[in-house]
Amino acid sequence: GLVGSEMFIRDRMRDPKSYTLWFHRRWCIEKGLEIEKEMQQKESEILKNEHELCAKLHSSDERNFHCWNYKSWILSEELEFTRKLTQNPEKIEPALKAIYTREFDYTTKLISKNFSNYSAWFYRSKILPFLFPDPEYLSLIHI
Repeated sequence: GLVGSEMFIRDRMRDPKSYTLWFHRRWCIEKGLEIEKEMQQKESEILKNEHELCAKLHSSDERNFHCWNYKSWILSEELEFTRKLTQNPEKIEPALKAIYTREFDYTTKLISKNFSNYSAWFYRSKILPFLFPDPEYLSLIHI
């Protein structure tokens, strides 16, 4: 939770390009998600905390590609979590759209602060096809 995130931030500040740190965090989160899935929670508290962690890290280094890569992984895990645990098939699409909208809004905030934030633009480019699908190319999109 919060203590782990604060320790991660402190450690990251010493070596912001540490692949080992990011991969270890991912491994830890995967283990926590396995537990959450077994408990069949409707929402993942772990993934929510990880999105908050990424926002905190982006506030100090908005272009850190390690964090953006990690955020992409967190998004894919959240989408999978939502698909698997949404009982009513009619609610899956609105739930996924809400997630993509939240991420779109996040990139809008960062791009508004710094129009040259190419990391945020790139991340956004992966979200836009889901919010504004082109029926002709929809079958080519996979996450």
